[in-house]
Amino acid sequence: LGYGTEQIAQIAKAFENTHPGKKVVVEDTVLSSQLISQLEAGSFIGDVCMFNDDVLWKKWRSGMMTPLNDVVESKPDGEEQTVGEKTVSVETYKMSDGKYYSLPWMNSVAAYAYNKTALDTLLGAGKWELPKTTDELWAMADKVQSAGGYGFVWEGSYLGSSFNTYMAQYNGAETTLHYYSGEYYDESTQAWKLSDAENAQFVSLNKGYLRSAEQIEKMIKQYSHKYSRNMTFIQAQAAFAGIGYSDDQKLSAFMPNGDWMYHETKDYFDETGHVPGFMQMPVISDIVETLELYEDGETAYSTLPTDKKAAYDTALRAIIDYVDGDTQTAPQYKGVAVSENDIEKIREARAVISGSGQDSMFIPSNSNKQGLAKEFITFMASDMAVKIYSQYTNGLSPFVTKTTFDTISFDVPFMQDVHKVVSATESFVRPHNDLAIYFPKTESFDQGFSSGTYTAKTLWEKDVAWYKEQWNTLLKNAGLSN
Repeated sequence: LGYGTEQIAQIAKAFENTHPGKKVVVEDTVLSSQLISQLEAGSFIGDVCMFNDDVLWKKWRSGMMTPLNDVVESKPDGEEQTVGEKTVSVETYKMSDGKYYSLPWMNSVAAYAYNKTALDTLLGAGKWELPKTTDELWAMADKVQSAGGYGFVWEGSYLGSSFNTYMAQYNGAETTLHYYSGEYYDESTQAWKLSDAENAQFVSLNKGYLRSAEQIEKMIKQYSHKYSRNMTFIQAQAAFAGIGYSDDQKLSAFMPNGDWMYHETKDYFDETGHVPGFMQMPVISDIVETLELYEDGETAYSTLPTDKKAAYDTALRAIIDYVDGDTQTAPQYKGVAVSENDIEKIREARAVISGSGQDSMFIPSNSNKQGLAKEFITFMASDMAVKIYSQYTNGLSPFVTKTTFDTISFDVPFMQDVHKVVSATESFVRPHNDLAIYFPKTESFDQGFSSGTYTAKTLWEKDVAWYKEQWNTLLKNAGLSN
């Protein structure tokens, strides 16, 4: 499912054609756990290994993986940019010792897919537009459900990407990545510092966590397909395509998903004749709390009277339209020009997106072809390989740059939408660290919210307590303390 592996086979052929006398054998495997067991036993498993690296974060400490700093600093033949300069969120692959032990071999872009046919059917063709704020999203979902559909169908493993995007919008992308590294901004020293166990500041001060979790809670509790929690991702995607699930044939307007959805759902959409689309994430409406125009101090946006919220969201939409280039009219709030700081805050928020998954490649330290393996990884980052990747996946290589990206075209309308979303993106938020920091940590969104056991606030509080209790152990396991 997802992207498949044909792109790797084709990149390998291109490598052989451009590197006479060198051969690459591509072998598919099924269970990464078996490879890890073999690696731990000292067995040879390959010269370049590619799979989900959640299980690898601690392996580099055992000397099982070759540092790739020289690869990161190298340039593909005939190109001006280094591999590191071309790699999406490359700094998130640097471990606490300052070295890179893996790099991405696959890129995934996560946002909201929408079913255009469902929206036309429920709301009327030409009578709707995609939302640009979360308040607009919820208002649209209300209309969908009043017309007999569902606002969302979802599968639990995809919810984290929406959460990460909202959190990066609210906090800022750089701040969010610092939080995922266990750091907080110390106002007294004007510098980022590693959190301590007493306060776990990276989560206790992380207001964006709470506001973003509130969006996921609202989606699950108010706008969810009644069977979402029971579905596999395959079943949820089939329901999204209009096939239905069990005894429920209602249409669903939106689904948290990614650019991989095209390959996984093509047959379903061909069967129903529905047309899927992919949209830029709406900006979290609560972000106005962080703007200079916000006049309500520490009062939470969500608790304000309806008319106040509407005024703020109207101003937010005006700023978004301005940074999107949909209007040349400078945004105002209550007749006063919005500050440049506020405009830049929303410009950054509009240009951030979450990368889903941690599919990476590494070189086992027991490979006897280290040089050739590094040469192949460098080739993976070449413009030639990037175009092959896109050709065979209708997706986006993790080494894509703006220059290369603009030369790639897609025949599939869904991927044309993805192209537009990525073109507007400046920051990819991809949590990746050897502290194993995740939000939420103690309970999944789907279980916690679907069961009614948790609210966003109580889930955040549980995570704060857990990280305070476990922080010293996590630091020790990551080699950051004795």
